[in-house]
Amino acid sequence: MSLSGPSYSSVLHEAVMNAHEAGVTIVCASGNDGSTSVIPYPAAFEQCIAVGATDYAGNVAHYSNQGAELDVTAPGGDLRVDLNGDGYHNRDS
Repeated sequence: MSLSGPSYSSVLHEAVMNAHEAGVTIVCASGNDGSTSVIPYPAAFEQCIAVGATDYAGNVAHYSNQGAELDVTAPGGDLRVDLNGDGYHNRDS
């Protein structure tokens, strides 16, 4: 899921728990606010796998939220970077 909210929702938590109890693996984006301490909901729920983004060098991307609930990172995109040196930003390459 790539959706988030800053505060706890009992309705959303119940839906996540029901899905988890039914055997659904729930993977959520950690958010793109650049926070170094806050993972929003639903990614913050224990039943979810919170995924952050890494940059070209393999570091957590500047825009990716990170915090105690972050479970894993994977390559993301940074539209400001010319990854292959062709003079175009990532979105144009």
